[in-house]
Amino acid sequence: MNRVGFIGTPDSDDLSRKLLDLGGCEVSVWNPEEGSGATECAELAAFADIPLIVLTGCIDRCRQVARQLGDVITGRHVVVHTIRGIETSTLNTVSDILHEETPTRRIGFVTGPMQSRDLEEERPASAVCASYFPEVHDLVEEAMMSTRLRVYRSRDLVGAELASAYTRVIALVCGIGAALDMGPSLAATLFTRGLAEAGRFVVAQDGHERTCFGLSGAGNLYVDIFDQGSVDFAIGRHLVETNEVDLDVLVETFGTGARELFDLVTALEEMADKTALELHLLDAVTALVTSGVDTSTVVRELMALPALYE
Repeated sequence: MNRVGFIGTPDSDDLSRKLLDLGGCEVSVWNPEEGSGATECAELAAFADIPLIVLTGCIDRCRQVARQLGDVITGRHVVVHTIRGIETSTLNTVSDILHEETPTRRIGFVTGPMQSRDLEEERPASAVCASYFPEVHDLVEEAMMSTRLRVYRSRDLVGAELASAYTRVIALVCGIGAALDMGPSLAATLFTRGLAEAGRFVVAQDGHERTCFGLSGAGNLYVDIFDQGSVDFAIGRHLVETNEVDLDVLVETFGTGARELFDLVTALEEMADKTALELHLLDAVTALVTSGVDTSTVVRELMALPALYE
């Protein structure tokens, strides 16, 4: 693998870009941000000759970017993304969007417990590439795998995308529990029951339950709540410390990821409404972000639920 196309901002701290650099690839960057003025970015037309393209960024602009990309690439291209989100207006995953807007069917999703700090300090890390096509796995491994990164394979694309998205919600709940100083027992309970809930949700969407207990589910969640945690975990803590849900304040404090998280909660709840599942953690977070329910009340209500089966 000599050349890889990367869709994102040139000054991005995106982990996938670091992995490509670590893998020794020649990375051509296309920046979809209008008016960026970046002179080092390649023209999108140059991606026509690049076999592997990595898509990063926010879910809100994904369809527009995919549509532009679809005018350039063909069915022989491989496109993988790293976005842990759901399109709110359609409830589509990113792979759905790429399927609709581009001619290629060789699509993949790269995710897992990767951290920039581990790479910078030369510690080992792991990821998973989910795709239906072996050639997608081959190209991703060739481009990203190194002595410091192990890339595992999964054929459960829909399960990996939904598990990685759902665990962002669980991370927020874990952040609430941590801020309330409710101890390791509650943290373990939220972790395990959250994964079980995510598993039921994924199965209802035609994914595999076991995916939620792999790197895209449990792996992501562990990293999300470990040490200082992810932005989603930090937002949960912030909601307790301020005792208010103000999206504008959250965006100002945590960036656009806060809005993306709230949109994700709404999208997942809408998807869940089409099933007969009882998803208590998701319902609690939905009530929190849409109705401003007190965080302590959310935890008390969760603990008061009947314990039927482990």
